[in-house]
Amino acid sequence: MKAAAANTSRRRYTMRARAASAHATREKILDAAVELFLGRGYADTTLTLVAEAAGVSLQTVMRYFATKDELMLAAAEARSTIESEKRAKPPGEGAAVAHVLADRYEDTGRAMMQFVAVEDRVDTVAAVLARARESHRQWLATVFADALPRRRGPLRERRLAQLFGVTELYVWVSWRRRLGMTRAHAERAMAETLDAVLASWTDGMRKRDER
Repeated sequence: MKAAAANTSRRRYTMRARAASAHATREKILDAAVELFLGRGYADTTLTLVAEAAGVSLQTVMRYFATKDELMLAAAEARSTIESEKRAKPPGEGAAVAHVLADRYEDTGRAMMQFVAVEDRVDTVAAVLARARESHRQWLATVFADALPRRRGPLRERRLAQLFGVTELYVWVSWRRRLGMTRAHAERAMAETLDAVLASWTDGMRKRDER
C-alpha cells in the first residue's frame, strides 16, 4: 500500500513538473515572438527566428504553434494582457489620458504601423488590429464612463467615435512624424482636444437645459 501511494505521488509530481516545463517553454516562445513581431513586423518574422530567439528548436515551436499566423494570434493575445496592465485607468480628463497614451504610442506606435501597412493583405494581421481597436474603444468607454451617456444608442456611439478619433494611433503618428511635433507638444495637443470634446458635450447639455 505504501509503495503504491509513493508511486502515485511520484507520478503526480512528474506530471506537474512536465506541465510546468511545457508552460515555461510556451511562454518563452511567446515572449520571443512578441519581441520579433514588434521589432521586425509580420513579413520578416519567421518561426525559425522565433525558435532561435527562444533558444529552442524549430520543431519545438511547431509543436506549440503549427503556423506563423497561429503564433501571431497567440502572441497578440499575450501582448494584449501586457498592454492592459500598462494602460493605467486614469481619471477621465484630457491630460491624464493623453499622458498614458503618449507612453504607449511612443513605445509601440512604430511597430503597430508596420502591421497597419499589411492588414489589407494579411487576414491574421487584420484580425489582430481589429481586436486592438476594439480593445482601445472599450478602454475609452471605461475611462470616460462618467462623461458618456449610459444608455446605449447613436449618441453614445457618436461620442465614443469622437474620443476614438482624437486618440487614434494614426493621429499621434501624424503629429509626431508628419508634422514634426515633439512628444510634449503632441501630448498637449491630444489633451487639449480631448478636453474640448468633453467641454462641448457639457455645453450642449447646458444649452438644451436652458431652452
